[in-house]
Amino acid sequence: MIEAKNINFAYRRGIPVLTDINCTIGNGGFVGLLG
Repeated sequence: MIEAKNINFAYRRGIPVLTDINCTIGNGGFVGLLG
């Protein structure tokens, strides 16, 4: 299992794109991220 909590991302300071993202991926699970 993989768990990520409170993920934040911004391309520039002060311009948030993602805020407080939480994700849990169970055993055998797959996730795709596109951007």
